[in-house]
Amino acid sequence: MPECLCYIFHYMALDLNHVIDQSIDIETGRPSVPAVHGVDAFLDKVVKPTYDVLEAEVKFSRNGTKPHSAWRNYDDVNEYFWSRRVFRRLQWPLSPARSFFIKPGNPGRIGKTGFVEQRSFWNV
Repeated sequence: MPECLCYIFHYMALDLNHVIDQSIDIETGRPSVPAVHGVDAFLDKVVKPTYDVLEAEVKFSRNGTKPHSAWRNYDDVNEYFWSRRVFRRLQWPLSPARSFFIKPGNPGRIGKTGFVEQRSFWNV
């Protein structure tokens, strides 16, 4: 998921720049700290929610045996992180309340994001 990794890197680099520049947080009036900080914070707030989304998709797809149009695959997850509106929508740190993180089969979930491949024996 290179686009997802770029999204995460973009925000982590921005946080790091604020810390290095010793910027003052406009909301607290204190020196800036990374949005994701603390013991195991990166795992809990970034890695685990992203992994949980992918795990749920794999289970929902019955390990890829469901029709391709019925579940989000690698391309859909990757394409989701292509647009600037996603940066505003997902927020940083990642907000598990956002539609991207809603489990498959639940209302409000972001489904397929782009081209839906119709697989058949003609693809050969």
